[in-house]
Amino acid sequence: MARGNGHRKRIALQPLSKPPEGRAVLNFQGGPYVHAGVHEVDFVCGICGKVVASVPDKIQFMSDTGPVIFVCYACGAYNEAP
Repeated sequence: MARGNGHRKRIALQPLSKPPEGRAVLNFQGGPYVHAGVHEVDFVCGICGKVVASVPDKIQFMSDTGPVIFVCYACGAYNEAP
């Protein structure tokens, strides 16, 4: 885990060839998801390194079927949330 953007942590997400059946997929076109409030962590695409979400520390993106999948707005890669 590297630090970047001032004091924010950067976490590289795990890229997937395709999302598992039934998993929640978040696709924010035109830029990263930015959580309201404090942004302590940047989740970055495991393929191209672009920030796909800026969120508070210790936030979890889970659905009933497992970790949420982010679609990178820059390269289209599927990335599994930690």
